[in-house]
Amino acid sequence: MSDIAMESAALASARRKVYLRALPLLFVCYIIAYIDRTNISVAQLTMTRSLPEFTKAVIGFGAGIFFIGYFLLEIPGTLMVERWSARKWICRIMVTWGFVAALTAFVRTPNEFYIIRFLLGLAEAGFFPGVIVYLTHWFTQRDRAKALSIFLVASPIAMIIGNYFSGLMLDIGEDGNPTLFGLKGWQVIFIFWGIPAVIMGVVVLFVLTDRPRHAKWLTVEEREALEKRLEFEQSSHKSAAHMSVFEGLTNPNVLMLALAYFGVVTGNYGIEMFLPSILEDWYGLGTSTVTKLAIIPSCLVIVGQLTIGWSSDRFHERRWHAITPIIIGACGLIGAVLTQGNIYLTVLCFTIAATGMKSYMPAFWSLPHMYLTAAAAAGSVGLINSVGNLGGHFGPTIVGAVKTATGSYDIALYFLASTCLGSACIIFSMPYVYRRLSELKSPLGKWQPVLGFVIIVTGLSLGVWGLIKVQSRPWGPNRADVVSSSATGEAYTQQLAGSLEDWFAKRPKIRDVLTMRLDELKAGCVNIRDKPPAQIDPQQVTQLQATLERCIQEIDQLKTTLLQRDANKRYTKSVVDGLTEADQIVRNTQAALRQP
Repeated sequence: MSDIAMESAALASARRKVYLRALPLLFVCYIIAYIDRTNISVAQLTMTRSLPEFTKAVIGFGAGIFFIGYFLLEIPGTLMVERWSARKWICRIMVTWGFVAALTAFVRTPNEFYIIRFLLGLAEAGFFPGVIVYLTHWFTQRDRAKALSIFLVASPIAMIIGNYFSGLMLDIGEDGNPTLFGLKGWQVIFIFWGIPAVIMGVVVLFVLTDRPRHAKWLTVEEREALEKRLEFEQSSHKSAAHMSVFEGLTNPNVLMLALAYFGVVTGNYGIEMFLPSILEDWYGLGTSTVTKLAIIPSCLVIVGQLTIGWSSDRFHERRWHAITPIIIGACGLIGAVLTQGNIYLTVLCFTIAATGMKSYMPAFWSLPHMYLTAAAAAGSVGLINSVGNLGGHFGPTIVGAVKTATGSYDIALYFLASTCLGSACIIFSMPYVYRRLSELKSPLGKWQPVLGFVIIVTGLSLGVWGLIKVQSRPWGPNRADVVSSSATGEAYTQQLAGSLEDWFAKRPKIRDVLTMRLDELKAGCVNIRDKPPAQIDPQQVTQLQATLERCIQEIDQLKTTLLQRDANKRYTKSVVDGLTEADQIVRNTQAALRQP
């Protein structure tokens, strides 16, 4: 056999062994990482019962602040994988995030929640981009997108596993069920999923191998063939081989990829963190049903990611394999809003949205290494992931804020779809923008992409802030003085009566019960409004709290009854919306009463 044939056989054998050795371990680690960062989407379904101050705005901001901490240590963490040791760094990451994730079970105030989520982001920073860089140490160009697609399939599988098992834990300590060592279901979720991270961190330290030259499980011929091929591919990018880390971070293509990733991540995490709540809000379903329905979108994501990864490698094309799924995902989000009232079509649209917003990733993460190599590529991957993942803060924060301000998820979903479409446009325009910027010789020309990036992100932030302000209703649930203002109670009563008048006319018993509760609530507020704290009778506050609890229970029961009996009637949605707003006002009144 010739030397070339022997080298080819050794390379093929090495490639097979790498697939079987490295990918399964990293795959399991990513499943745990993804569950720990997103299990708040399920836990919040009952968490808000124990912690009434945790509104949708609080949950959204807390879920997203994870990515602020993530951003701060992302690039240094990625460079640690490139220049030090992947197994040691990933071990450190997993052990610390496991402990911090478990501590979420013991938060009691929004500020504690924000701090824990921020620390969780710091702990996990560098894992995902570190793995992306680590894979370039082991997989050749022909295998890279396929390996990425297999690794990335861990995220939809994590959603399936996480939603299912977390959903089983939700009932612990709720509705008369016993607690587990004094812990409720939402607390058990955080502790249960924190433990595997610590265990797998130790496993990584002893099982993962940093470079092919350190792999005792490869033969000498296999090690040499694989390293020779990887070195050849690295040296073939002559334009990038001499590029410094700083030049990589200011490369227009890298900055455009970061902005594109920001837009898609905004949409993706905005949905993932709130999909169970959206389904619960739109259709009045129980927590068990909601968590099962939230699993469905992730099933098609697995097929989509594997298909895009295979097709991208098969046709040696990356850009359009990233653009097309993103556009499909944006259309799915728009369709979800338009199909409210039909749960089957809604779930189908969310499935299409999730598939599009995940399937692009194998092709997308192959793009940076088309332009850069070595430390410059590692730094660029860290920059793209850290800046892009700020969308993980932006998306949930916007969804929670819009829901709290307007009482509806519709505007937030349209916004998330627009950020995805913007990302597709950025990836499409990359060759043309880069060609134009490369013609600019002035120092300002090099910084134009940076300035453009800042301007676009600032514009998005101001636009959303203005949208929330315009859509906020003066009597709405975001009023801070909901207890002391009699105008709030009067406006609330008028709004509710207007939307429910026809429906109540045929159901006098339900009308009488709710009217009685509203009268009790109004009387309770009048008794304590405008009084200094020293003059407020604690007994009156206790009675008002009890009235509020009855209001919440009866409003929930009314919504469930309405959706079960009259789900297809044309006025059902407006009635449910009115009841949802009423429920939010009552809950905010509770929170205000608890304040010192």
